[in-house]
Amino acid sequence: MASDSATTTFIACIVIGFLLIRWFVIPSTSSPSSSVSTGTGTLSSQATTGASTTYRRRRLVTPGMIEVVQSIAPTLTMEQIRYDLERTGSVELTIDRILADGGLPFPPNTQPEIPQPQGSPSTSAVAKGPHSDLIQRYNLQSKLRSDVHLSEQSTESSEATSGPAKKAKWSQSKEERQAMLRKQREDMILRARRKLEDEDKKSSISA
Repeated sequence: MASDSATTTFIACIVIGFLLIRWFVIPSTSSPSSSVSTGTGTLSSQATTGASTTYRRRRLVTPGMIEVVQSIAPTLTMEQIRYDLERTGSVELTIDRILADGGLPFPPNTQPEIPQPQGSPSTSAVAKGPHSDLIQRYNLQSKLRSDVHLSEQSTESSEATSGPAKKAKWSQSKEERQAMLRKQREDMILRARRKLEDEDKKSSISA
């Protein structure tokens, strides 16, 4: 009886020891995998957040916006124009950048095309050509002759008094929205034409 009791006690100790070893070993081996999965989930969430932030920073670009800018600067690619419009969200700001810098930057990871060497016309002829086409296309000859100066003066006075430009309220009426976009397009074309004429006058005087 004493040997049976000792055997039972020995077996019980072995079982308890095995359970204790299993209890301490299993959590330590599973913790690295859980930490790895947690780290992977954190990285994926950060990547998703970064992608969504980048998407929110991009502005909506319509084909009409690209058409207006490309008509004024036909030497620029659609990738350049779209990239800058996504950053600015304004055709007017993009045109001002073209007039100030002489071009637009290329999107990241984009190889610029090397133009073929050919006889290049004068800068004034290249600049006036697209603007003349736009003025004829949208029937702006009368406005160019009559009220382009008034438009410039009213624009400058409104900018000086109101400070930063405020976006007009987006109307619920489709006709009003189209009229507003048409008016903005005409004003931008006339202002761009006026700026180019002023630059030509300054260059001719300095020369």
